[in-house]
Amino acid sequence: MDLNEIHYFTRVAQLQSFSGASRETGIPKSSLSRKISQLESRLGVTLLQRTTRKVKLTEAGLHYFHTCQKALLELEGAEQMVSQAHAVPAGRLRIAAPIEMGSKFLSAISTEFLRKYPEVQLEFILSDKVEDLVEEKIDLAVRAGKLDDSSLMAVKLGYSEFQLYASPEYLKKFGEPKTPKELEHHQCLVYPNIAPQNIWELNSQAGNAKVTLRKKVLANQLAMITGLALAGCGIALIPVFMEVEEIQRRQLVRVLPQWSLDREPIHAVYVKQTYFPNKTRLFLDILKKAFARS
Repeated sequence: MDLNEIHYFTRVAQLQSFSGASRETGIPKSSLSRKISQLESRLGVTLLQRTTRKVKLTEAGLHYFHTCQKALLELEGAEQMVSQAHAVPAGRLRIAAPIEMGSKFLSAISTEFLRKYPEVQLEFILSDKVEDLVEEKIDLAVRAGKLDDSSLMAVKLGYSEFQLYASPEYLKKFGEPKTPKELEHHQCLVYPNIAPQNIWELNSQAGNAKVTLRKKVLANQLAMITGLALAGCGIALIPVFMEVEEIQRRQLVRVLPQWSLDREPIHAVYVKQTYFPNKTRLFLDILKKAFARS
C-alpha cells in the first residue's frame, strides 16, 4: 500500500481536478495521473473517469474515496494527538456555563488551571440559555439538569443539590427550625428560580414538604443570597458546590440536614470528535476533581 497514492487520489477526487490537485500539492499533473493509474492497476478497478475538461468518480471510486478520506482524517488526528501529548497546552479554550456557576466556582478552577497552563487563553460564555456548541465554537460546556442533545458527548461531574444553610449568628439569635413547617416563621432568602409561587418544595427519605415563604428576601443572584446568609440575614437554599469553603469553615451551618431540593445531575458536554484536544481534556480533569471535592 502506498499512502502517497491514496493521498493524491483523495485530493484529485475532492477537487474534481488534476490541475487543482497539482497546484495544491505541488506535484506535476503527469505525476499525479501516473500515481493514480498505478493505484487503479493495483486495485483492479477504475476509480476516476477522465475527460479533457472534467474528472468524475466511478461508483467504486466514490466508495473508495469516502473510506480513504475517513482513514486519512484518523491518521491526521492520531498525529495531532501524539504531538499534543508532548506539547505545552496553548491557544484559546471557550467554555460555556450557567451565570451563577461562573461567578465563583469556575473562577477558582480557572485560577488553578492558568497557574499550570499559562499559555492557554480561557474565554467564558456565561449564560443561562443553552448555547449551540458548534455554532458558537464552544469547546466545553457545563450544564445542569436533563440533557436534551443526544449528539453531544457528556461526562457526569456530579449533582446540583440545594441544601438549607444559615450562619451560626442567625441561628443563635432566632433559633434553629426543627421541621420544614417552622421555616414559615423564619426569614428566608429566596432565589426565585427554585421557588415557584414563593414555595420551597423539599424532599427527604421521610417524604415531601411544601413550605410557603412568608418572611422573605428575594434576589435573582445566588451570590447575593449567599452573601446575605453569611451576614446572618436568614436561611437560604444554596447549591453545595458553590460554598464549600464557607461550609467547611462553618461560616454556614446546615439546617434541617435531612431535607433538600431534588438533586439534578451536572454534566460537562462537548462535540463528539475522534481525538480530544489536550487543553480541553486538562480543563475537564480539573473540573472533575473540583466537583469531587464538593
